[in-house]
Formats: sequence, C-alpha cells, structure tokens
Amino acid sequence: MRQPILPQRTQFERTEQMSTKTQMTVTDALNSDRIAKQYNDALLAAAREINDDVSHRVIRANADLAAVDHDDENAFAACVDEIDSAEGAFIARHENTVVSL
Repeated sequence: MRQPILPQRTQFERTEQMSTKTQMTVTDALNSDRIAKQYNDALLAAAREINDDVSHRVIRANADLAAVDHDDENAFAACVDEIDSAEGAFIARHENTVVSL
C-alpha cells in the first residue's frame, strides 16, 4: 500500500512552530518553570533580550565567571561578588520590564 505524500514544511514553519515565545515581566520569567527548563538561566536570558547597559554587565559577569581560574579563590570570589551585584542592579531596574522569552 502506498503511503500518502505529506506536504514538506519549510525551515521557517519548523522554526516558528518550535520557538513559541511568551511575553512576561522579568519577575514572572524568574518564577516560571517553563523558562527555567528552556533557558537554564532565566535572568541571563532576560538580560540578553533587553540588551542595555545593566544587561551587558550581567552578561559580562557571567562570561567572566566562566573564564576565571576556579582555583584562584580571590578571583573567583570577585567574580561571584560582581555577578551578585550585577544581577541585583538588573532586577532593581527591570523587575517589571516585559520580555519575550
């Protein structure tokens, strides 16, 4: 028996179907299980979406932590402090900002 010929989906249709974005505030994104599963770090995903000076600080702090020598306790502690400070400033400025994630 012959199989029916199904229409081929274009790359755009497949991509559009797989990437459903939702608009929500940064606070809601941080509390969303779906966003946590999809992005692993909701705050970093929101920072990339907003893309302003405070967001760049968060992105840079995360990149610095990934690159630091974890055996150098002082450098590692400085990176952790910078991430805490950058994330605090980001949340203070953007807690009610709407992002598409």
